[in-house]
Amino acid sequence: MTRCQLFTGTAESCDVVSWSPRGRISNGSSRILQGSKKTKSTAKFHFRQMNGSKIFSGAEIMNGSKTFSGAEIMNGSKIFSGAEIMNGSKIFSGTEIMNGSKTFSGAEIMNGSKIFSGAEIMNGSKIFSGTEIMNGSKIFSGTEIMNGSKTFSGTEIMNGSKIFSGAEIMNGSKIFSGAEIMNGSKIFSGAEIMNGSKIFSGAEIMNGSKTFSGAEIMNGSKISGAEIMNGSKIFSGTEIMNGSKTFSGAEIMNGSKTFSGAEIMNGSKTFSGAEIMNGSKTSGAEIMNRSKIFSGAEIMNGSKISGTEIMNGSKTSGAEIMNRSRTFSGAEIMSFFEFLNRHLGIFLFF
Repeated sequence: MTRCQLFTGTAESCDVVSWSPRGRISNGSSRILQGSKKTKSTAKFHFRQMNGSKIFSGAEIMNGSKTFSGAEIMNGSKIFSGAEIMNGSKIFSGTEIMNGSKTFSGAEIMNGSKIFSGAEIMNGSKIFSGTEIMNGSKIFSGTEIMNGSKTFSGTEIMNGSKIFSGAEIMNGSKIFSGAEIMNGSKIFSGAEIMNGSKIFSGAEIMNGSKTFSGAEIMNGSKISGAEIMNGSKIFSGTEIMNGSKTFSGAEIMNGSKTFSGAEIMNGSKTFSGAEIMNGSKTSGAEIMNRSKIFSGAEIMNGSKISGTEIMNGSKTSGAEIMNRSRTFSGAEIMSFFEFLNRHLGIFLFF
């Protein structure tokens, strides 16, 4: 039986490393590999444990488990089907394919591509400039900086910050409590729950639900389902919504909005674009400088300052100040002060 191989110095130019049934333990200095390495495990192979550093420029194929507490620098490719536990740092410029689980508490810098079908738990930071494809779950509490693309079909839980300049495609759920900055595009078909802030300058397409309690700043376009917001929203692009919206903060819009569901607002809305609605609206204070086309029911308890309004449904409102034209074909219930203002030309000031 082959005994364990113990390394106390450095090993250079190793092409093939034979594995012992009990694994290899390295407690010495840096190990430099310039070739390829294959793990020839048997039925009794348990693990590989390293406490030092590893510099690798070839290919690594592993079917077992890896526990690492040092630094790993890789310029080649890695194929992994077991469990990887890392407490150090990782710098990677090749391709990483993983079918197992990964637990990471250091810093990971990747310039290549990553294909992942297991669970990834990270407590450190991640800098990524390639392509990441994930079919499993991700739990993240550090900082993630991505300049490439991300395809995700599992669950992502993040407690840190995310800076993204590529494309993100998600079919699962996302729970976020940090800050998200995105300059690219996002396609989302699951549920997104955010307790932090979001700055977005690309296009966002959502077929699921969104729950938001922070601040959202968007300069691009948004196509979405149901949205629940307790914070503020600043929007300068186009928003198309087919679901419902519940809003308790402030909304500032400089673009256009097309809405076919129900909108419930307890805060204020400042609008300078065009709003087209086919559903119902319950709101607070609304300031509009452009046109509004409405075919449902509008219930307002606050004040409204607007431009051109075309309505085919009913309206129940408070104080309304209009400087433009209005076309109305439904039932309208108005306050006494607004009746005097509109029909008798009497303005009352208190």
